[in-house]
Amino acid sequence: MNRIVAWSLAFCLCWCAQEASAQGLLGKPHMSAQYLSLWTGDEFDTLDTKMGNGGRIQGNFPLATPTSDSGWSAGIDLFGAFSGNSFEIRDPSGPPDLEMNARLLGGDLGLSFFARATESIRPFVQLGMNWTQTELNATAPGFSFNDRESGTNLILTGGVEVDVFPALAMRGSYGRGADGFGATGFLGELIVR
Repeated sequence: MNRIVAWSLAFCLCWCAQEASAQGLLGKPHMSAQYLSLWTGDEFDTLDTKMGNGGRIQGNFPLATPTSDSGWSAGIDLFGAFSGNSFEIRDPSGPPDLEMNARLLGGDLGLSFFARATESIRPFVQLGMNWTQTELNATAPGFSFNDRESGTNLILTGGVEVDVFPALAMRGSYGRGADGFGATGFLGELIVR
């Protein structure tokens, strides 16, 4: 699994390392992969935990790009993402049947509407849908719990992408679905090209 993640990251970095006048991601095709490994901390030392490594794969495809570098030229991007993670917890000091398993899956699909206010500042609005699925299974002697929930949420965020240095841009967005789970929040990102 770790080799697949490493090769995916290397591919994404090579594919996205193209020359462009703006350093951000808006108006450019790109893919990125994020690796997630959970750590339980000291409070779970007495439990047998198997944290499933997960991650997120996301991509962007320009549908309409600005035709000039002049101020306030507009564009539209299609974005999508898929993420997942799982974990298992067992209590070795208790009965052998005492365990809990959880799995989290999610995906995003939508459009980014953006403009070039100046050569280095690009405000944007994202509109789309987010899908989540959680599955929780717990068993103990004489007790069993299985719950599976799915839901969709609206993605409605606004933000700005700003070039800081020739190889670095910053992006900040705020709104519903910015976190990938349908909650309202802030997401800050650094973009290195």
